[in-house]
Amino acid sequence: MAKRSIFTIVNNNYIHFAQALAESIFRNSPGQDFFIILLDDKEEYLNFDPRIKIIRAEDLRIEDFVHRAFYYDITELATSIKPDVFLHMSDLGYDSVIYFDPDIYLYENLGDLYSLIEDNNIVVTPHLPAPINTPDGLRPNELDILRTGVYNLGFIGIHLTDESIRFLRWWASRLKYYSFESYDSGLYTDQKWINIAATMFSGLRVLDTPGYNLAYWNLHAHKVTSNKDKHFVDGKKLIFFHFSGFKIDAEQISKNQNRYSFTDKPELKVIFDGYRSEVLKFYNKKRSLVYKYANFSTGKSISSFQRSTYFMIYCKKNLTFNPFDCDWHGIIDQAVASEDAVKIKIHTTDSLSRYVKSKLIRSSARLMVRRGMGVNRSFSSVIHNIHLMTNRLNYSNLLSILILTGED
Repeated sequence: MAKRSIFTIVNNNYIHFAQALAESIFRNSPGQDFFIILLDDKEEYLNFDPRIKIIRAEDLRIEDFVHRAFYYDITELATSIKPDVFLHMSDLGYDSVIYFDPDIYLYENLGDLYSLIEDNNIVVTPHLPAPINTPDGLRPNELDILRTGVYNLGFIGIHLTDESIRFLRWWASRLKYYSFESYDSGLYTDQKWINIAATMFSGLRVLDTPGYNLAYWNLHAHKVTSNKDKHFVDGKKLIFFHFSGFKIDAEQISKNQNRYSFTDKPELKVIFDGYRSEVLKFYNKKRSLVYKYANFSTGKSISSFQRSTYFMIYCKKNLTFNPFDCDWHGIIDQAVASEDAVKIKIHTTDSLSRYVKSKLIRSSARLMVRRGMGVNRSFSSVIHNIHLMTNRLNYSNLLSILILTGED
């Protein structure tokens, strides 16, 4: 019989979701190992079911992990190591492996899903099984899916064959550098890479059977019913629900959408109330743990612009130091002194090249970076707002609002 496992990736502040997921798996589909890949140190006072196997992400021997932990935010980092964990599972001797986001909850046995995985190489689920009204301006809509990817990677199942290992190595090599959430760059963490994987690797199966990965983005296509503690999607058993955007203290379907409420979808209330009860078993609202890679070792927080600027430096230099052990000025000093080592080519537009050649801009930029002005949290916020203005559609929308409201 195939050796099977499931894993999720999480930090300590969201561990209660992973524990609820684990409990649902042990209750409804025993028979495979369950791993939590922890983007933190294990806190001794956190109580874990002894059946849960915990691996710290930094112990996976992922190439340049400490640098990746610096230049990615927590979501980008978690998604970037996903193929590396699958490859680790292969090294441990597993044949069939499932990844679940920590905010997924299992309601039925996974036997049929494992059989499907073992008949293929890769199994994924689509965001949209049917068209969704887009001109109404509500979210989610098809434009959201064009930005974030055809498939939802909160679930992916891999049968560890030669072909899927080839896929995983390709995916891992791309996510090392390209797991940013950057719409302008055509990136959305790990998800959009799977858009092109289907044409490059054989044995990729799109699972569109109702009941798998039910979530706010596909509610428009399904009818949900319940009978006591059993739930059904278009008359078929609900296998697992993805509570993406769930907030434990909010009466809403997801913080990421405004298309539905419990008034529109009262049939979902019993599912959400049940899930909240399960998560609360492991939740301690007084506990607030600092994400291990949020700050320099001095305790000073790392801004988003420091992360992305460090990435650009990392791509151009052979960095042998731990960036967390420095402050920002220390990173600059050591980076300048480091040997050149071009890892990937960064595309530079003609207009940016002209700016770089300007002596005034070069001098000003150096001064700002030295003083931390160009990368601190306040400056990041300003640049974010400027970006909204300089995006043509956003700027035109602002103009239309001013025109139509008669404001000068």
